[in-house]
Amino acid sequence: MIQKPKVTVVGSFNTDLLVRTRRMPVKGETILGGPYLTGPGGKGANQAVAAARLGAEVAMVVQLGKDDFGDRAEENLRREGIQADYVLRTERTHTGVAFIIVDDAGDNMIVVAPGANELLSPTDVDAAREAIAKADILLLDLEVPMETIERAAALAHDLGVRVVLNPAPGQPLSAELLRRVDVLTPNETEAHLITGLPMSNLEEAKTAGKHLLTQGVGAVAITLGALGALIITDEGTQHIPGWQVQVVDTTGAGDAFNGALAVALAEAQPLPQAVAFANAAAALQVTRIGTAPAMPLRAEVEAFMQAKPAHHALEVTQGEMLVFRSDGKWLYPLLDLEHYLVEHPYDPGSLTVRDKIIGRAAALLIVRLGIRHVHAGLLSESGADVLRHFEVSFDFEHLVPQVACQTEILLDGEFDLDKAHALILERARR
Repeated sequence: MIQKPKVTVVGSFNTDLLVRTRRMPVKGETILGGPYLTGPGGKGANQAVAAARLGAEVAMVVQLGKDDFGDRAEENLRREGIQADYVLRTERTHTGVAFIIVDDAGDNMIVVAPGANELLSPTDVDAAREAIAKADILLLDLEVPMETIERAAALAHDLGVRVVLNPAPGQPLSAELLRRVDVLTPNETEAHLITGLPMSNLEEAKTAGKHLLTQGVGAVAITLGALGALIITDEGTQHIPGWQVQVVDTTGAGDAFNGALAVALAEAQPLPQAVAFANAAAALQVTRIGTAPAMPLRAEVEAFMQAKPAHHALEVTQGEMLVFRSDGKWLYPLLDLEHYLVEHPYDPGSLTVRDKIIGRAAALLIVRLGIRHVHAGLLSESGADVLRHFEVSFDFEHLVPQVACQTEILLDGEFDLDKAHALILERARR
């Protein structure tokens, strides 16, 4: 019998109180929303559920209140097959609660009342030594006290267990903790808060990641929303593209990513493959409402990866020579090309972009890069309008009325290159 990968989670549980709205309220404003949902959440519990649904044997170390929310929480963890021997209950305060607003674009705002999460202690970690020792991966988040996370990382390090730290909510981390982390998984905001370095593009993300390596972190995987993730190790950097999906709710995307990453690493998958698997799990999760209840099953992720390969092979040539190739999706290859040209001394005007589909958004990015020649399999009429406007030469196999993409609609009639670039980056990182 094949042994299941083992993941132990030391982290938080919150009951999610979620309401959907057309838009976010502004200061002092009351708006009507709906529907309203209540369900299990918290970064630690979400990641534990994600890992369990993806095939891992999961144990969780967590503090809950002795209240109705705590009862439901423990019942849910057991129902998901998560070992509950280290689920602790307290009468000193309430089970953690997260108040979540999600708008029509899938963006969210969250306020957490930590409650019992604040009582999870280093002593509780020591009591769970056996669960940590048996694990292939220890998965940590920062919704519980820092001293508890530092103790867990130190214990795992001493026991030879690899540590994955999701540093959320973002905050500065001690040098001692960073030295005990095998894989750190910040998003862009968290990477900035940890390093103090700017994070406005992929080059700055690489710099921040390399800085973290100098602090003793084994590897860094910076999550970039729909752009995927950037891996930084001593061997170099690698961008792992994400998947283009219809976003419904981004609330649990990072938790799906971290739970899946922990499982893949526990299975001894190489980091790039593990991150690709995690990207796919996160992409599936954001197509659904909610956090823990929306986490995908292993079969769903594997079927998704087979049905929607994350590539479309954009190529850039100089004469007959292939200069650049990207197997990313949507506009990601052009965003990668932007950073590639910063490091390589090509005259953009001498290059030709070849792509299967070029719409208005892609055309605006191509013009902004200074490229003067385009070959498209399918070219939208609005994309052709942009290329003509900026006097870029082009040819195509088929001219189509439009490319079916919300970004194309938002850019309708737009000729401001910097404005278009900013809007594309904003949507790509959701």
